[in-house]
Amino acid sequence: MSILVIRDPFGEVYLLSEAGRRPEWEHRLQPLQGHLAAWVLRRCEIDEHLLLRFLQELEPGGLRPVARHGSSTIDEVADRLDEGDGGRLTLWYVLQHRPMLDGFEVEEEVPLLTDLAEPVEEADTWFEVELVDEAGEPISGVELRFTVTGATETATTDGSGKARIDTKGGSFGSVSFVSPDAVRKEVEPRWEVLREPKAVADRVLSRLGIRALAGAISIESKVTHLVVVEPPLGKIFMELRDRSGQVLLRDQAYRIEGPQTLEGRTDDDGRLLHEGVPAGDYQLTVTVEIRTREDAEPIVDEYSSPVVVLDPGDATPQLRCLAAVPRVRLARLRGLLFDTNKCFLLPTALPAMRSARKIWRSLNPVELLVAGHTDTTGEPAINDPLSEERAKSVKAFLEDDVDAWLAQYDAAGSSRWGGREDRLMLTHVPGFAAREPGEDPVRWFQRTRGLSVDGKAGPKTRRALVTEYMELDGPPLADEEGFHLSITTLGCGERHPLADDAETLDEAPTDEADDQHDRRAELLFFDTDFGVLPPVAAPDGPEYLDWRARAEVVQDELVGGMGNEVEILELHDALFRLDSAVVLPEGERPDDDEHEALTSVGLFASLLRYNEEHPGRRILVAGHTDTSGGEAHNQALSEERARCAVALLRGDREAFVELAEARHKVGDYKQILSWCSAAFGDRDPGEGGFDCAPAKVDDVAATGVTPVRRFQAQYNDNREAIGAAGQPELAVDGDVGPMTWGALFDVMQFGIAEELGEDAAGVEALRGKLQFLRDGDEAIGFGEHHPIDQPHRDALRSQTNRRIEILLFDATAEVDLDLAKEHPDISELYLPGVYRRRPIPTMVSAKPWRARWDRGDEPAKHLRARAMTLEAPGLPEGTTMSFEVSATVDHHEPATVATLELGAEEGRCVQEFVGWAAAVVEPDPERVLRDPLPGVSFRFVVEGGGRRVESRALAYGDELDLSFVHAETEEPFVAAEWTVLTSWGYLEGVTGEDGRVHVVGLPPGGARATLAEADAVSKTDG
Repeated sequence: MSILVIRDPFGEVYLLSEAGRRPEWEHRLQPLQGHLAAWVLRRCEIDEHLLLRFLQELEPGGLRPVARHGSSTIDEVADRLDEGDGGRLTLWYVLQHRPMLDGFEVEEEVPLLTDLAEPVEEADTWFEVELVDEAGEPISGVELRFTVTGATETATTDGSGKARIDTKGGSFGSVSFVSPDAVRKEVEPRWEVLREPKAVADRVLSRLGIRALAGAISIESKVTHLVVVEPPLGKIFMELRDRSGQVLLRDQAYRIEGPQTLEGRTDDDGRLLHEGVPAGDYQLTVTVEIRTREDAEPIVDEYSSPVVVLDPGDATPQLRCLAAVPRVRLARLRGLLFDTNKCFLLPTALPAMRSARKIWRSLNPVELLVAGHTDTTGEPAINDPLSEERAKSVKAFLEDDVDAWLAQYDAAGSSRWGGREDRLMLTHVPGFAAREPGEDPVRWFQRTRGLSVDGKAGPKTRRALVTEYMELDGPPLADEEGFHLSITTLGCGERHPLADDAETLDEAPTDEADDQHDRRAELLFFDTDFGVLPPVAAPDGPEYLDWRARAEVVQDELVGGMGNEVEILELHDALFRLDSAVVLPEGERPDDDEHEALTSVGLFASLLRYNEEHPGRRILVAGHTDTSGGEAHNQALSEERARCAVALLRGDREAFVELAEARHKVGDYKQILSWCSAAFGDRDPGEGGFDCAPAKVDDVAATGVTPVRRFQAQYNDNREAIGAAGQPELAVDGDVGPMTWGALFDVMQFGIAEELGEDAAGVEALRGKLQFLRDGDEAIGFGEHHPIDQPHRDALRSQTNRRIEILLFDATAEVDLDLAKEHPDISELYLPGVYRRRPIPTMVSAKPWRARWDRGDEPAKHLRARAMTLEAPGLPEGTTMSFEVSATVDHHEPATVATLELGAEEGRCVQEFVGWAAAVVEPDPERVLRDPLPGVSFRFVVEGGGRRVESRALAYGDELDLSFVHAETEEPFVAAEWTVLTSWGYLEGVTGEDGRVHVVGLPPGGARATLAEADAVSKTDG
């Protein structure tokens, strides 16, 4: 420990040492403090250079700055001791043993130096404070507490506001108020009137807010320190909204009057801020100016409110809800709320209507405007009144106006309501699901509601039915006390279609666009203070655009099940003859340019292949007719067509023969004979070749006898070639009976197998993967109820409407097949808006494709490319194919690591892949011990040409094989500990006798081996 020995002029010895540690000395030591230590130090004989070196050793960072100009190091240390600080120093007095003189006697005990009274020094400096208010007026009679060199003294301000003390030594001190309340009592009456602050220049001063009088102020000696006590300054911070609190008053002029006058405009958040504001009473006046559109005269009004001055640190503005602002709130119901060309509000819209009703109740009182819209199909002469009728229908529903809906049963033309609307309502009123199977819905309703049971939907039954249906969104709002019920309607027609985002308006709409998002109803809510503003002028006026520009969207709902999806494969356009159940292999006029060249044989083959490549689908076959026959006749015919399609799809020869025998036309078998010749005419007899086309495809039986005989003979020759060797020979008699229908079926099945490129066993394997929605109900007929061509036109012969739809649902879909069978006209499968239909893509080929890794039985390795190959018979050259590569780690869900596109060669497509390291999603930063490391495998899926083919998994397994040897001797490290680092963690082990490290099955990302020994180097085998 460093010690500096010091002597005074009288020979007394003192020690200067580090504070807090007592020096080891042969004599007793007495510590000296404060004034006494400083007084002693100043009188000692000290070498200043020696003292400075001692201090530098003790305080390597250097001394603190010297307080006085021209002071020495000794003065510096003395001041520190005098202030009671001492820093890291203590001065010790050494109590020495002195010899006694002969004959000298001590009469009394000599006091120690430390027992002496501290010396009284004469004053040589002064401290002074001048206390004034913000206007420069003195504050007298205030008691101040001065603190200098650890000592305190009080003084009171005089008439000029000054207070002074005289003292010995000390360059700096502090002053504080003995009683802050006394200061407040003196100055607060002065601030009842706002006064002009007095400017102060070239003065040493401190400014104190009235709330900050409790602390101390640093002062310097021989300087008059000016202390200014200021009135409390705060801030005015406000956020302005309309009376509802929903609309910010942005960019509005305001004026604040009080002790000060402030003015300006609110910002984009409706806020205003003024800082440094003196306390007092203030009043805000805001001028609200609203324009409903740019060229309209503004609506101007003034609103007032008292203002509170906030503390400067307050971060939350005062909220004032002042003005009545003409707001617009928009609830948009997108999708098909209505049947085609009708205004009946479908059951699929009911959930959205319930949501809209809740919003209406939460905003009430408001004025409601219902705007109806159509898409751009059809003519404006139809769309304009239709949109108005739909808006009025929504209005009636919301108002529970039963009479308005009952009037629709007497409407003219196709807009008239009838049995379909009755059944749609019946299936959704309470209790319908619990009725006895087979009970007529109308009779059930009448029975359970206490009505006369006659099975007829008369006026009383319909009134009760409509009343219940309208209450499905809740009790009538008119019955709620104080509810403001006011609705206006507007039919916008096709004037405002939506853009592709289904939210903004389409600035360049196209005509004849069939878009379900455009067929919508919009509910616009206006404040009752202003009403519908601007008011409705005309359907084609600019008002709608003004409302929409100002509107806040409070609901934007997809109606019904528009998010549901069903895949569809359609057999249509002349694949059925009028009043026939036979599914034809090609159209009536296969060379007609008006129709796409389709064959049912190719479609059935495509479906079987698609189902294989997209497992998990469940199938329903739906049959349809046109409206040329009676309803009952068409219902039966549609069922037979659907069952015939199922027979061809499943290979059910017996069912096909039964259906074809029961309902066919001569033209049906002539068409099949023509197709046989076109499809297989290039083959030799006995090898599947047919040449039996009639001269003309018509319904004249006589001209079909010879072609039938040729077919019967050629079938007998080709039975083995077409896979029908087990069937009996046909009598060559020109008559088409059950056996000949069976032979025609065999040829069509042969065509399906040829399209698939499969033998009989392969086709059966594909059929074994078919899953239907419900066994026993594979096919359902929907009669004439859901036409595509010219809906609501009766007695229409339409090839388009005579069709089969094969619907594919995902595994979780729930479809009410019982309702579809009992009431096909109201099945949810064809209700607008319930399902979004996605056509199955057209396949370039239904033949078997194979995706494989090159050397698929060998693990993939780091930085070594591996070819992905698609063998694809029938794939045209140049077809764009997409390869999606995924990685699976330890049997978790696969993750996509790469997507690549390229053009195909004819019949094949090859793409190399080397991105194995992409499977490392997030390398482990801590490299934890992980043994074993995870297993990783790769697959790829190829899509294109209407096909989707998946490869088998390719295992990944890197290998690390090396030996560690001494750098100088190249002797192997035996039994040395090694670590193999990977992106997935690390492995540990010991080397073998040859220093070898051999690890297999490493995951992607590379690996590095290390050895603890410093002079080890590695050598890689091979």
